[in-house]
Amino acid sequence: MRPGWWSVGFIVLAGCYHSAAADDDAAGDARADGDAADDVADTAADVVDATADDAGEVDAYAGPWPILFRLRFISDVPESVWVAAWDAADPSGHWLRIDHAGTVLRKAESCAVCGCDDCPGCPVCGAPCMDATELPSGGSVEYLWNGMEYPLQACPAVPSTVCEQPAICGPVGPYTARVCWGTAVTGTPCNETVENLECADVPFTVPDPDGVVEYTIDRGG
Repeated sequence: MRPGWWSVGFIVLAGCYHSAAADDDAAGDARADGDAADDVADTAADVVDATADDAGEVDAYAGPWPILFRLRFISDVPESVWVAAWDAADPSGHWLRIDHAGTVLRKAESCAVCGCDDCPGCPVCGAPCMDATELPSGGSVEYLWNGMEYPLQACPAVPSTVCEQPAICGPVGPYTARVCWGTAVTGTPCNETVENLECADVPFTVPDPDGVVEYTIDRGG
């Protein structure tokens, strides 16, 4: 265990499945009000305990296992940090990056990319509003990852264009969460940039013992 973070989780004995409605309900950013953590705990309470023999039978694509990520900021003086939280599918537009086996995992769907069955002619959304999220001392931000990944590939009809493959479960094993924040914001509303970026890497595993991974930015609070 490293100073500043902890991770705990639960094991779900289930096959991998995908539901677009479930993805919309189970993943996303939120201010820390305890609701997301309660949801994860409630899910764990509904699942029977896994035995050692059961755990040994889990294959590389069983799951999925939702994990709640939380970034907290504490300081002994009145100050804030800021995070990007406007596009979970794009590492440059989000404070959380998830790496597995040396590859950045695409942790969310994007309405700006066609599915591979529909490309290149599907309707897509416009660019998100790039407003940074402020974390004053004592504040936090959360992201509930649904345990799925959304890989990209070349569109079969137009190989020069990328498309989004059907979601798959994130494989079991070791991961790294990279959380990033900045000490200033520049730009105008809906076109902001988080400046003076700092990042920290947090190792975790899937499945994770309690489904929560937290990092605290500690400035003497």
